[in-house]
Amino acid sequence: MKTIFNYDPTDAELVELFGYDAQGMTLTAGTSVFPKPVAEYNNISDEEKLLDIAQLLELRGQKAAAAELWGQIPDLHFQWRCGFDYQMIATK
Repeated sequence: MKTIFNYDPTDAELVELFGYDAQGMTLTAGTSVFPKPVAEYNNISDEEKLLDIAQLLELRGQKAAAAELWGQIPDLHFQWRCGFDYQMIATK
């Protein structure tokens, strides 16, 4: 399985997308918001790796390649039900 590291991301790209901390060697990958050691990156799911690659390609302006990957990633709305099932109703 390919990861973002197969695409030789720069430190600036890693900082912008994943909050990379060079000193602590941590980043937030996939759907996680908590920094984890870079050495543990391979422990995330294949879908999360695709998510990271798609974000990297979009940042680089490679929209067609990113769109191809987005099609391979399950819809998180249906998979996780991450609070997307609410309605906003205006009140007086």
